[in-house]
This record gives sequence, C-alpha cells and structure tokens, in this order.
Amino acid sequence: MEFIKNIVKFFSKPYPLDTDQNSQRKIIIFITIFPIVFFILFKPFGIIPNSNDLKIFLAIAGFGLVTGLVTYLYSIVIPFIFKELLDNVTISSAVLYYLGLFICIALGIYIYKSALEGFDDFSLEGLWIVTFRTFIIGIIPLVVVLIWHRNKKLRENLEIAKKINSKVSKVEATTFKIYSENRKEVIQLPYRDFLFIVNADNYIEVFYMHGDIVKSKIVRSNLKNVEEVITVSFVVRCHRSYIVNLKKVIHASGNSKGLLLELEHCKEVIPVSKRYVDTVSRYLISS
Repeated sequence: MEFIKNIVKFFSKPYPLDTDQNSQRKIIIFITIFPIVFFILFKPFGIIPNSNDLKIFLAIAGFGLVTGLVTYLYSIVIPFIFKELLDNVTISSAVLYYLGLFICIALGIYIYKSALEGFDDFSLEGLWIVTFRTFIIGIIPLVVVLIWHRNKKLRENLEIAKKINSKVSKVEATTFKIYSENRKEVIQLPYRDFLFIVNADNYIEVFYMHGDIVKSKIVRSNLKNVEEVITVSFVVRCHRSYIVNLKKVIHASGNSKGLLLELEHCKEVIPVSKRYVDTVSRYLISS
C-alpha cells in the first residue's frame, strides 16, 4: 500500500514541460536523429530490409524526418489547444503528453511506410502494430528525457531559491492606488503594507497588512490595470494570476516548474511560473 502511495505521489509532482519553440528545438532534433540511427544500427521489426542500397538509406532518413515533422506540429498544436491545462503540468500529465506524441508519430510513420509500399496493406491492424513498435522503441529514451529534464530544472530553481534567500531585504514606504474599472472605488496602500494580489475572474483581491493583521479587499479590475499603476521595481507580476511584493519575501523554494515564495505574516504561498522566474530571481538576488 505504501508503495502505491509513493507511486501516486511521484506522478503528482510538478514537471517543467517546456512548450516554447526554443526549448522544443533540441527535442525535435533528437527525435529526428534517433530513429535514423536506431534503424541503421538495428533494422528492427523488419521495417527496413537489411541492405546498403541508397534507396533504403533515404527511406530510413524519411522515417526520421516524418518523426521530426510530426513532433514539430504536435509541439505547436497541442499547447495552443490545451494552454490552460499545460500551465500546471505534473509528471503524469507530462507522460500523457508524450504518449499522445507517440501515437501521432506512429500514425505518421505508418502513413509514410504505407506510402513506400503503395498502400497495399493499409489497415487498422497494421497501424496498431506500428504504434506498439513505436512505444517499444521510444519508451526508454522518453523515461531518460523526462527524468533528466525534471532534475535539471529542479537543480536550477533550487539554486535560484538559495540565492534569493540570501538577498531578501526590507520594504520601501511609497504608496500606490488601485482603481476599479468604473473608477468609483479606489484602494490606496503604502508599499510597505502591500503583500500580493490574486486574480479572481473579473475581480482582483488585494492582500495587505493592517497593523499586525493580514486583510484583503476585492475590487472589480484586473492585473493588467494594476501593472500600469505600479511605479516600483519590487512589485511584479509573477504568475498569470498573481502580482507580488518582492520586498515581503522571507523564503523561496524551488521545484521543477518554478518557484514558491513565502511572504511576511502570510500563510498563502505565492507561485512563480517559469515565465517569470528570471524577472523575480534577478531582482531578489541583486537587491
């Protein structure tokens, strides 16, 4: 029972799935080259005959190019369709993401293989066989890439968190105003009391210190409007749903997806998504 709990806990951990094209480029190159090298060395499943003919080599190269093209299109289409879901990726959802990629690659390879053979044996059974073989060939590289990439990001963000914790400083005492969309309501706060803002549909909730007590106010507005009135460098957007006062940070921790910030007198932990890690860490480390 404990083993099952550990497995579930492991697959629930955050995973840094990079869907931007710069991060995907290395993966696409690897996925393009890997099947070419694999087919040349092992000639698996009888897909490519044992021959040194130039046509056979070009056919092998075609498998790699098809794999790379499918991966490229997948890395564009899936993040576009499932943008919200990919903001909070766990190891389990990353596995599903790559399994979906495997299925698409298998379909592309089967269509390419069938085209080479004149579509004489095109069938669902044939597609299933190629899909199974794609999983067999790709499962080990997938596991290696998942573990290596997660550990790499984890080490990087833990190091950033360590630097932040050694540089945290105290607050300046200027003020700012947050207006409602109709300009009828206004919240005016000194930065020394401001903690963070969280987005809540068409409203924002502003958290601040009133003496020794954490209080909050809700106003109809959005984070973009707040960003426009901020005049100091230590109040920044750190997540699509959060703006935070970096002068209030007392501790940071890192995981494979980004950072988590703890604030003075505040129980809520503020997430820093990977998009904002550089901005947040640059300020906290240098302050």
